[in-house]
Amino acid sequence: MFLDQVSFAPRRRGLSSYDGRVNSDDTVQPGGGRPRRERFKSARTRARILEAAATLLSERGYAATRIGDVAELAEMQGPALYYYFASRDELIEEVIATGQRGVVAHVTAALDGAAHDPLDRILAAVAAHLEYVLTTSAFASASIRNFAQLPEEVQQRQVRFRQAYGDIWRALFREAERVGDLDPVLDVHAARMLVIGALNWTCEWWDPGKGSLDDLVSAARRFVRDALTGRSVAAPAALTGGDRGPDEREGETERKSVRSRRRILAAAARVLSARGYSGTRLSDVAEAADMQAASIYYHFASRDELIEEVVRDGVRRTDAHVRAALGAMPPDASPLDRLDQAVTAHLSFCLSSPDVTVATIRNAGQLPADIARRQREAEAEYGAVWRELIAGVVNAGGPAAATDPRITRMLILGALNQTAEWSDRDRSPEPIVRTARAMVRNALGRGTAAAAPLAPLFRSPAAG
Repeated sequence: MFLDQVSFAPRRRGLSSYDGRVNSDDTVQPGGGRPRRERFKSARTRARILEAAATLLSERGYAATRIGDVAELAEMQGPALYYYFASRDELIEEVIATGQRGVVAHVTAALDGAAHDPLDRILAAVAAHLEYVLTTSAFASASIRNFAQLPEEVQQRQVRFRQAYGDIWRALFREAERVGDLDPVLDVHAARMLVIGALNWTCEWWDPGKGSLDDLVSAARRFVRDALTGRSVAAPAALTGGDRGPDEREGETERKSVRSRRRILAAAARVLSARGYSGTRLSDVAEAADMQAASIYYHFASRDELIEEVVRDGVRRTDAHVRAALGAMPPDASPLDRLDQAVTAHLSFCLSSPDVTVATIRNAGQLPADIARRQREAEAEYGAVWRELIAGVVNAGGPAAATDPRITRMLILGALNQTAEWSDRDRSPEPIVRTARAMVRNALGRGTAAAAPLAPLFRSPAAG
């Protein structure tokens, strides 16, 4: 599900990166009673508070963002913040709203100046989205990482911004479908969400010190264009399910302690995905697991040990599942078919174990340094599988040879990982799997020899 050693949470950007712009809501109209210089100073101070809060919210999560820490980062006294915001939650809500309003405005402005061709407009939105997410301090990552962890009433007030942004992308894809630009194999809803997922995930791994934004935008535009407009060289097989993954065992044959440990891990994944690292308490895990909190200490020495096991367990199980799927393929399978099978197996884990996946991806940038370091080491082993797969396709020639393998790998993994955030657990995952497979084959396989049809999905691991 996950990153590898070349990827990491964004570095903290200094508050000096803020360019001084304020929202229209912050502008004081003439005649407000205070001198003009004082009004603008107030607006700048408010902007500095918001950026400090966005930075901490991105790094620490909703539960661990405290007024005192925001004030310290903004270089002011804590009580002074209440001149601008009535409460901590009002401040956090404004950070989320600022990020969401900003991306809507930025992408809308880009589309206003874009060509009329539907595909060109999608690619313009891709570029604008990346530019905003990766250059507007921490507002975008704070919103992406924390929206689902906000109180329900805050989510309900902010959902209109998400809907407005979703409407922009829905209109773009509907028009591209209407004129016949999209591969007819694709489910349009799934294709749109896979693209947005790949773009959002860049805030978790892109390092401005290791590559230019222009190169990333160019590679992403090329990837999205080919993924959406190609014609799959082999029609992806339908999703099948019901079989357990390679590391699953029948519950009846397990010792009671093993079953209890699995139940604790499943409960911890649910709590961690909903409340984040800082908001996950052992008492809540125990309640979700329907057991006494003291019983957890029989299996895990501490809260952090339990949380680390949740995120590590997801990597190990995904790695084992993908390796087993690849091992079941014939020796003469083409590099593209092997990549396709890995996409399918990885995605089957994300969709059948969404709590584990979401717990990991939402907290990737908020884990303590020692846990994050060990997590990256585990992810590096899994990342090696994908580096080898993509290198095989690149070495086979075709359009993939012109792409940046690292960017391609992370765009694919980002698209797959994010499905756990938006997929409907009550509906068949078949359209998502079919579309993801087709998009990857389109992006990396156009121009290569036609591949033989694949067998159905290897097997879908149990969610527990």
